[in-house]
Amino acid sequence: MNVTKSTKAIVSTIAICAVIAFTNVSSVNASSNDSFFNESRMGEGQKHRGNKHKMKRMAKALSLSAQQKEQIKTIKLEAREQGQALQATMTEFRTAKKELVHAKSFDENAFKALQDKYQTTFAQLALIRTKAKHSVFNVLTIEQQNKWLKIIENKKGRGNRKTNNG
Repeated sequence: MNVTKSTKAIVSTIAICAVIAFTNVSSVNASSNDSFFNESRMGEGQKHRGNKHKMKRMAKALSLSAQQKEQIKTIKLEAREQGQALQATMTEFRTAKKELVHAKSFDENAFKALQDKYQTTFAQLALIRTKAKHSVFNVLTIEQQNKWLKIIENKKGRGNRKTNNG
């Protein structure tokens, strides 16, 4: 077989790159602090600051009155308080799910059973969120509602930037 020196150099370079890449991937996956697997990336304070920022952007985009801002804050606070009652249950779910993810082999039936066990909690949280969104939407005037719907529609076309960048 007639292999030139440059071909050997290319093949050996590719082999070295592959070894380095696989070594880096395996060391990343071995890390217990891997952000991909860490579900609680954001602390509570960061979440609320993000929500405060969203509220300011919404107020500016829709020209909300002071009364509307207060009504929306009250709605969001009530929804948060209702959700807090389910927080311990969701923490249990996340812990059990994390155990399944970190097991030697994945047990699909155990995951399905876990999902079924917490289905009522998921439904309650979805109901709380949906009722809050409905209440906020009904605080808006017809013009503001239409403008909000256009903003949401435009956002759909751009995709989720957090997922794409993160």
